[in-house]
Amino acid sequence: MLPLGSQMMCSAERTCKWDLDGNPIGCQLENPTMDTQLYDIKFHNGKVILLAANAIAQTMNAQCNVNRNEYLLLECFVNIQKDNTVIDLDEQKAVHNGHEYMCRTTPG
Repeated sequence: MLPLGSQMMCSAERTCKWDLDGNPIGCQLENPTMDTQLYDIKFHNGKVILLAANAIAQTMNAQCNVNRNEYLLLECFVNIQKDNTVIDLDEQKAVHNGHEYMCRTTPG
């Protein structure tokens, strides 16, 4: 996710920005927070912005927690219950034309 105006959006592609002599603009360094190389960032909505690699790195770093995880999608399951519509593991496998595959495990 990168900044586009006042909101954060996923980018579709990134291309290095070059000068008229065919050299990359900015200084590429091992440390991403010091890297000043410029990139054209194209977003899924078609808009293109110019960002330095260090700005991209800082934005991505700010989205991570102390464990370097980007997203917390699910912390835990609460109040799990099993009913009689669940298919047992031994009933999930099927063979068709000599190939074993898993059957649908939930109704619907």
